[in-house]
Amino acid sequence: LALTFPRRSRLIDQPSPPPPALVPTLEADCIWQRGPSAEEAAAGWVHVYDANAMYLSAAGLVVVGTGDPVHADAPAFDPKRPGYWRVEPPESANRFLPDLFDPSGSNAAHGRRGARWFTTPTLAYAAELGCQFTPLAGWLYPERTRFYERWAAQIRDARAALLDSRDPDAAAVLAAVKDTYRRGIGMLAVRTSRLMHRPDHRHAIVAVARVTLMRKAAAVGDGEGRWPLAIGTDALAYASADPDPIAACPGGLRLGTGLGEFKVYGSLPMAEALPLLRPGARPGELLEAARKSMEVTGDGSQA
Repeated sequence: LALTFPRRSRLIDQPSPPPPALVPTLEADCIWQRGPSAEEAAAGWVHVYDANAMYLSAAGLVVVGTGDPVHADAPAFDPKRPGYWRVEPPESANRFLPDLFDPSGSNAAHGRRGARWFTTPTLAYAAELGCQFTPLAGWLYPERTRFYERWAAQIRDARAALLDSRDPDAAAVLAAVKDTYRRGIGMLAVRTSRLMHRPDHRHAIVAVARVTLMRKAAAVGDGEGRWPLAIGTDALAYASADPDPIAACPGGLRLGTGLGEFKVYGSLPMAEALPLLRPGARPGELLEAARKSMEVTGDGSQA
């Protein structure tokens, strides 16, 4: 699908990507878990909630750069200017959430320390949280746009119509729509995608998606005193004494089929979850066990 800029007739521009844009893992998903407190361990259940089309939602919100990126030494941080900023990451202050500057734990696992490159959305959220940092350098874009807003809105509307459709072929078409936005965003990082090679845009979308999820988890924690036991890309796991995942859903996570809403991904008795919540483990085992348990009980929902 060829998209155009508002008030422009050409396809997305193709400046040479700055060096940080060519690091595939520069902006990563949250892949994290922690051990439960004594109160959480006694709760009885772990329920997992999955954000609907998280990257599609982020694509509709992201502000990306256009034009040739300009290198700058020690620029003053501007949360409205797209690009990359090299900073010494502050220490994570909230042990109940992933490290904003190392959300997958890969840098800590490999002993990587010191200044690194981050996109504007990550640092804008860090500034919002009161983190102190001083950019050492930047690769910054002279212009900005919500380039993907119209595309994301079209996909969003198609998805919503198909979810509400009773046509027997709707499920197959919905799968194709999901594949369109998943592959479309992924292709931005592929050099052979020619006209759509914008790895910097993909980094920004990943960062917006992750920040949005972390902001919601932080709001639930601050407002309700409930913090996730695990986060796996777009899934949040919470302890609860209520075996019903719908009734147990935190008030700050709205259940539904729309973008920005969540669906029940799975549930697991805490007794089965505890061995999977061991220190240093990845959340994949826990999330998969919760999903399979939901399939067996037949209580799952599709959104």
